[in-house]
Amino acid sequence: MENKLKVEEHHRLVLVDREQMEVSGVQGVVNFDDQEIVVETNRGILKITGSDLHIKHLDLEAGKMEVEGLFAALEYSQSPGAKGKGLLGRLFR
Repeated sequence: MENKLKVEEHHRLVLVDREQMEVSGVQGVVNFDDQEIVVETNRGILKITGSDLHIKHLDLEAGKMEVEGLFAALEYSQSPGAKGKGLLGRLFR
């Protein structure tokens, strides 16, 4: 029963045909528009770029997000070891 209440600790990214994406391990959304989505994951900051992007589903309790659009690039900007710092500390170091 305890396992069901625990947010997923693994980070997983599933990309289908460069048009659909499922991401787990999401802790929060930093910024988003139709060309860029920046999310905080349990493995660092993930920047998704493309066109016509939109967040189809977001469940921060479960740590899951679904995104649609045409994806051009995925970029991680933090290492997993930076997990202990706050979000603002990582963005403005």
